[in-house]
Amino acid sequence: MIATNSDPYPPFSGKLTLDDPLSDHTLLSGSSTAIIAGLGQSNVIAAIANGSKFDLYVNHQKVGSINDSSYSQGQFGVIAGGNTEAAYTNAKMWTL
Repeated sequence: MIATNSDPYPPFSGKLTLDDPLSDHTLLSGSSTAIIAGLGQSNVIAAIANGSKFDLYVNHQKVGSINDSSYSQGQFGVIAGGNTEAAYTNAKMWTL
């Protein structure tokens, strides 16, 4: 999830989280200047899962990695929470 707020004071770069919904546990959370914040802005997001390793990208920049072998399979999804309006387009998933 990429989250932004209306805080007008720099530096504001947004937040990216990778959550495990079954255990309600955040696996990875942090900020990145790769995130383009603001009304009407677009961001390209990608997650690459290779075995237990997850690499997260925003606008073609690697922003985080995590190893978690809790599950051997799962589902893909995106969410916007809080006081947020979001549109997702061109979502794709494939096996490497």
